[in-house]
Amino acid sequence: MSEIDPRGARPTGARPTGAPPAGARDRIVAARARLARELAVLAEDAAASAMERCPYRGRHDVCFFGAGCRNRRYDDAGAARCAGGTLDTAPAAASEVAEVAESEVAS
Repeated sequence: MSEIDPRGARPTGARPTGAPPAGARDRIVAARARLARELAVLAEDAAASAMERCPYRGRHDVCFFGAGCRNRRYDDAGAARCAGGTLDTAPAAASEVAEVAESEVAS
């Protein structure tokens, strides 16, 4: 058992902090590769999910998208609700813009 350095820095006889243990580099490289594979699967799933459902749609159909979307509708309380499936950032028709403007003025 090593003695504690009186300055409290580290136990005497301990390996310098910059030197990894033998074989650590191989384990770190393998762990990074495994993590990259797992994250790639998550990214693919997220991309597929975004094609099926708007990524800014909350669990109670609340719209969290910061810009305009053709699928956004406002309820009686003035809260933005998602009325569509996928995110549609195409310019809204003039009638839809007027509808949104009226609902904003009413609230």
